[in-house]
Amino acid sequence: MSVKASAYIKLGTALRYLIDAREGELLGGKHLLANCRSVKDLIEELGFRATRSQEVFAHFDHQYIHLTKLNDGGETRISEEDAGRLSRVSRRIRDALLAEATTIEVFPKAPSLPQKITLSYLWTHVDLKVWLTLLAILGGIFTLGVRLGSEPAVLNLLGFS
Repeated sequence: MSVKASAYIKLGTALRYLIDAREGELLGGKHLLANCRSVKDLIEELGFRATRSQEVFAHFDHQYIHLTKLNDGGETRISEEDAGRLSRVSRRIRDALLAEATTIEVFPKAPSLPQKITLSYLWTHVDLKVWLTLLAILGGIFTLGVRLGSEPAVLNLLGFS
């Protein structure tokens, strides 16, 4: 699975926004509900299966549905009680993600090089374009040597006159 690091950053940012939820913040627009949706989507997209299957995720989903029903599409603001609930469940989601994240390798380790680099190793691991480029350079050097080798000035310089 190939995932951009920005997805992890977005997940952390959205989760932090929800943890910091306070009474009176807007539900709609790019506020609380949008961040809830981002957290849900990114947990799915990034493959946090263990977090997704935990009871805490069901509580988070329940809170999201509850807040969605409260939102009238206008300037609906979150109550102190709902903000507290959202903050607590978001903290629990963060803890579950942190526990699960210890099992995820985001940046795979590069393969180690052998003790000796042989032609066989290079033939197997170097791209064909590199080999063709190398052959073209060697061919160019050989051709240049043949041409310059027949020049009188070069023959004089080498003492073959």
